[in-house]
Amino acid sequence: MKLDRILKVTSDQFYDYVEEQFIKDVEKATSRVIKPRDMKDGFKYIRNDQNGKIVIYLDHYTRGKTYAVRTTQGNFTASTSYTTEETPEGLHTIMEFYDSSFEKKKDKMNKLSRNFNELIYYSRMSAQIGRMASRIIKKANGLPIREEPPGVVAARHVSNFIQKKFRKKKDDENE
Repeated sequence: MKLDRILKVTSDQFYDYVEEQFIKDVEKATSRVIKPRDMKDGFKYIRNDQNGKIVIYLDHYTRGKTYAVRTTQGNFTASTSYTTEETPEGLHTIMEFYDSSFEKKKDKMNKLSRNFNELIYYSRMSAQIGRMASRIIKKANGLPIREEPPGVVAARHVSNFIQKKFRKKKDDENE
């Protein structure tokens, strides 16, 4: 799924924020100290949560152009990418999101269900990019912000999805 927005931030502000959040997440998950120059295609780290191991891959990073991260846990994969270009109106940002669980089942859904699920995903994507822009603007103006590293939202969705699947499986077994 693809979302196209103009953000009222500069490319430097956007990528400074992405780098800062990514580095904080890596350090929190691994205790490893990295620098922006370490953010290269193929960079990988592991975060553990209550549901097990989450592997985060930096699939593609070119400062000023693209940031793509993939999160996997078990058989589930979620990918988020941002492609940007500076314009006179602001930072033209294309956000793309892929959820393996939705892609596997969408062809089996009736049209109404599929459209409803897509609407939910677009709503979440819009909220995520809006929160990101808001945090960048607050940071630029010296205002306090609540931090959430890039990829955390996807990781949270992975975790919630797995919890629901296991609950459903246990419920089905108990019946």
